Amino acid sequence: MSSHSPHLNGFIEHITTVGNVQDVPATVVKTLIKEANLCEVLSKAIGSDSKLISWTIQKSVSQNDNYIAIITKVKITYSQNGMESLVSIVARLGPPRPSKVLNQSINYAFVKEARAYQELLPSLNSELTAIGMKPLRFPKCYYTSWEPDKEAIYLEDLRAEGYKSPGRYNGLDVAHSTLILQELARLHAASLLLEVRDSFEDLDSKYTFLEKDCFDVTEEAVKQTREVLIRYIDRTIAVLNATEGYERAAEWLNNLKPRVFEQMEKKLKTHTRFAVVCHGDCWSKNVLFRYNKKGAPVEVMLVDLQMVRRASLAVDLNYFFYNSLTGPDRQENLEKYLDIYYTSFKSVMQARGLAMPFIRAELDHEYKSKNLYGMLWAMIFVPLSASECIDIPDWRTVDESPTKGTDSLSALTNDNNMSQTLNQNPEVMARFLSLFDDMVGKADAKC
Repeated sequence: MSSHSPHLNGFIEHITTVGNVQDVPATVVKTLIKEANLCEVLSKAIGSDSKLISWTIQKSVSQNDNYIAIITKVKITYSQNGMESLVSIVARLGPPRPSKVLNQSINYAFVKEARAYQELLPSLNSELTAIGMKPLRFPKCYYTSWEPDKEAIYLEDLRAEGYKSPGRYNGLDVAHSTLILQELARLHAASLLLEVRDSFEDLDSKYTFLEKDCFDVTEEAVKQTREVLIRYIDRTIAVLNATEGYERAAEWLNNLKPRVFEQMEKKLKTHTRFAVVCHGDCWSKNVLFRYNKKGAPVEVMLVDLQMVRRASLAVDLNYFFYNSLTGPDRQENLEKYLDIYYTSFKSVMQARGLAMPFIRAELDHEYKSKNLYGMLWAMIFVPLSASECIDIPDWRTVDESPTKGTDSLSALTNDNNMSQTLNQNPEVMARFLSLFDDMVGKADAKC
């Protein structure tokens, strides 16, 4: 894989930048927040006549809830019409980083998300509202900057509006998954409406940040990422060999290892009929829900657009299913889930008077053809989702030298960390093993 491979470079974003981003001292975080930016946020969120009085920061997420940005709540006290009030917003800030290898990838992640909020989402929402549909369910965005070392995105605080994380350890149920799939379908379909409006111009030629993922940097960075992923595969093989009944799965994965990058490239190749704007990172970590009095989810919000891309819709579906569902749920309810997705997608197209670009049976085939993509991502993230204290490297101390830089990342693939995490969490171990139950024996698994 060369340094010019746009799709697989997305691996680097998560593998090489995971770290203690939320452990940055508050004094450092405060230096990243500019009062001029907060005044602009107030103007958009509250009104141009609002005046900033003071502000404080409050930790927003745990260290393992975001791998590339500092996320903090900002409590702003302001005055308007002689009255003093308080508003909470969420700041996604570019972290200080000493490594040149990481600098470009982190910056590009912010380029993608900031431009998605600033340029892409307004256009998609315009297409939906024009046919009488509600805008896509993302937080309101008040300010963006992707200037290197000054990256910042200020968003609506959804938790202040009653939205909550669903939890991610044991997999999402049908009620949660239904809301996500309906919204994911609306996002995908809206991108087709936008292409029709623009005379079928490829969106990635207009929105250039969709063309590549977050780490199109040096060959050395790609080499390091390849080494880290191979280490992760090796640790997975060790876990499978130590688990009775999974020796065949270990053999299959070992045979796949030399071709894994080429296979990922293959899965990301997109047939025109299925090419849409994909969220890129839609799983239980990146959704929030509002619940009714009985505890049932009634509304969903999607967050985190740092991996937004144009690809096959099945890339998003596989990423979500494998990272967010248990094996039994994924297997037993797959047809129901794809029906839900297809119906939501079709409702958008029909409202615009357009025919579906594919039939239901073709959706099945496209989904299955991309299974390996979702499975490989889940091989990494299912174990990570089980622990809030896994020993992951701190990107602030990543050495730029090829050898030391790679060694500093080895904690991510530490055999003991992975084995202990899985063995201490039976439900997560079951989810992990189900990945291989799905793949081994399928025609796709033969690659």
